[in-house]
Amino acid sequence: MQRTVLMLILLGFTSLVSLQAQDKLPLETLTTEWQLDKVVDGVQIYLKKVDCNDEANGIFQEMILVRFVNTTQKNLRLSWDMLLWYDGKCTTCESTDGEYHYVVALEAGGIKEGICTAGSPGELRFFVRFLNYDHIPVMTQYRMADFTVKPM
Repeated sequence: MQRTVLMLILLGFTSLVSLQAQDKLPLETLTTEWQLDKVVDGVQIYLKKVDCNDEANGIFQEMILVRFVNTTQKNLRLSWDMLLWYDGKCTTCESTDGEYHYVVALEAGGIKEGICTAGSPGELRFFVRFLNYDHIPVMTQYRMADFTVKPM
């Protein structure tokens, strides 16, 4: 009996930790308007899903754009590892070369946000799927892991 109760408590705790580790907005609930995902140490993180089309080159993509808002009076350094799942498989979870580790400097009261154009920093936009191809893997989940905010 005690073993069963202990197992249930551990299972509940594990589920709670798992829920807290994930981002607030599941991929399927993102819209084309900025939505507050979470607030971490005075930084608001907004997301939206948009179509980024380059008709001249035949590129039609759905992307997630990220917007950071610094609500503090301090210059901040944000860092995180981007975990991306495509067709249910995490394609960045085992990355050891730092390719999916991002750092953003954010001035006091400042805002940084992704846009569709090629000049937008990679850490402010993430590929979801091609709109004109069905055979390319589609993002099924994302997570900004180990998100930290430090004063500069």
